[in-house]
Amino acid sequence: MDPARLPHKLRQELRELRRSAVREAQRRYLAEGPHLAADIAASDLPPFIVVIRDDADHAVREIADRLIARGAVGYVCGGNDLDLITDAATPQPIVCVMPYHPERPVGDRILALDAVADPGNVGTMIRTAAWFGFTDVVLGMGCADLYNPKVMR
Repeated sequence: MDPARLPHKLRQELRELRRSAVREAQRRYLAEGPHLAADIAASDLPPFIVVIRDDADHAVREIADRLIARGAVGYVCGGNDLDLITDAATPQPIVCVMPYHPERPVGDRILALDAVADPGNVGTMIRTAAWFGFTDVVLGMGCADLYNPKVMR
């Protein structure tokens, strides 16, 4: 992998994806961290962009290589730049820009949430439901944004 340096303007655009209104307008979200990036690399989800920290370890670079091979545009940046983009308290060595998931009819095993405002709680409930074999999530009024970085983590 030989990714380009992350342009300043693009860093600012990616940072804006932390805001719900911007995510909704662009229909894109940030997927932060090596675990989520590895899950994306192993899936059929189409990544737009992958950004890694310039001192990322070999495992993170391999994940980025797989994402780039699947069509993502790769960039590298310093730790301070990546910290400005990501939302996590612990600095993340990799972040992906992903399109919103397409809406589709729901299946038989549905998690329906209503007025669960805390993003951490929404994410925990989704992970727990997935572990129990649920295939779909429906978020009602007052729920945290599905693409909030805390939900995605």
